[in-house]
Amino acid sequence: PERLPSVDDARTQIAKDMAQRLSELREKQNHAITDRLSTIQTKKNGLIASQYEERTALTNRQQARWANEVKERQAKYSKGLRGFFDRLTGKSKRIKAQNEQETLTAYKRDQKERDDLTFRQIEQRRTLHARSQRLEEFRKDRQQALANDIEQYQEISQKQREVYEFRNRIKIRPQSRGPEHEI
Repeated sequence: PERLPSVDDARTQIAKDMAQRLSELREKQNHAITDRLSTIQTKKNGLIASQYEERTALTNRQQARWANEVKERQAKYSKGLRGFFDRLTGKSKRIKAQNEQETLTAYKRDQKERDDLTFRQIEQRRTLHARSQRLEEFRKDRQQALANDIEQYQEISQKQREVYEFRNRIKIRPQSRGPEHEI
């Protein structure tokens, strides 16, 4: 008959195998998280580029609109003799006041458009940054938990710790199944 290993030898071998398996698992998880972080960084870089294009397009649209509005406001003034009479009657002053009001309104409108775009873009970047932070936190937690387990199995394999101590620590440690938010 074949000789079976003693209970202590079997425990030691199992603990060595578990430590090796957990090390492999840690590397796989680390690689998967690194891939996800790389994907998030790629999305962030794409977002930055598209946001720059959005801001440039908005600036170009606003400049073109501004130029057209200036022309429209200038067209309200009469030229020649009629313009001279408009200045005498005060119509020119009223047109000037109306143009100043329209200019202020247009300036505020354009500023609001820029602000809205900026805040929307900040929120988009903040969302990606939060995803990245949650993923990093998840990585840190999982790496620490696996490092603790590996250490305990190594201690068991080196007969520095008994199996029952390990079981008690597992029951005490809260089990994390991952982040509560989408990653």
